[in-house]
Amino acid sequence: MSPGKRAVVAIGIGFVAGVLCYDLLKGTKSNGDFWLSLHVARDLIAGIDPYKRPAAPDDVPYPVTAALIAMPLSWLRDPLPSGIFMGVSSGLLAWLLLGSGKPWRMLFFVSWPFVYALMFVQWTPLMTCMWFLPALMALVLVKPQIALPMLLTQKPSGLGILITVLIGIASILVSPGWPLIWLQRTAGYQGIQPPLFVLPIGPLLALALLRWRKRTAWLLFLMAAMPQRVVYDQLCLLLVASNWRQLVFLVSLSWVSMPALLYFGGWTSLPGGWQVWIVATLYLPALIVVLRSRKTDEPS
Repeated sequence: MSPGKRAVVAIGIGFVAGVLCYDLLKGTKSNGDFWLSLHVARDLIAGIDPYKRPAAPDDVPYPVTAALIAMPLSWLRDPLPSGIFMGVSSGLLAWLLLGSGKPWRMLFFVSWPFVYALMFVQWTPLMTCMWFLPALMALVLVKPQIALPMLLTQKPSGLGILITVLIGIASILVSPGWPLIWLQRTAGYQGIQPPLFVLPIGPLLALALLRWRKRTAWLLFLMAAMPQRVVYDQLCLLLVASNWRQLVFLVSLSWVSMPALLYFGGWTSLPGGWQVWIVATLYLPALIVVLRSRKTDEPS
């Protein structure tokens, strides 16, 4: 695909995703996840300690680094910043997926993880871009449990290191004590069990290391070793597909939990626990793809 056509498709997807996100938030009068970063940014601008005034008592606060990235949009009226964020994230992901030379990867946008991320304005579409664009490694300062597996499976980027250091320094200058306070406030999230340790099927994910020469095998294993939440956090697992048939397989199975959610009435009501469903419908299919693929893949 020529750069011009690639740009048109990427802009189109970004525009549609942004408008859908905006309309959904406006129609449901909800905020979405990105709003939590905006909340911290707006408190910092107002000279308020964001960790003394959380957006909600049970919310895990985003780090100051996420607020610095969100700050340029913080002056806009909600939910416009969230729509712009999701549009830019989706457009960049589309540009990079098309640039990988595998246009069938555009099936990412019809997967349940992407749709769920759009519904709740998650950072994961932007973080998935790290697989193709290491300069985005500063996102490890936003959601390290999702960004680290991609960061550890690629060559370091000089530009990415520089941006990461600058954002880290800026966050300390803005709020010197935030790292310790943030770690204390995230105790609840740290209590979530990584998929690798979800019994009885989670330990099977260690079999990915039978393909230890594959970058995608390490991505799967490292993702499984990180605490995470539902569906949207697993978007980057679709990267393990090496052909369109494998991606159709992963995308199709990713939707299995959706009718179950409607039938049982939410994640906390799923029989066996929501983490078992995440492993069964997202991780185990990815493991099958990794084990059935050739022994090596693109270098990192």
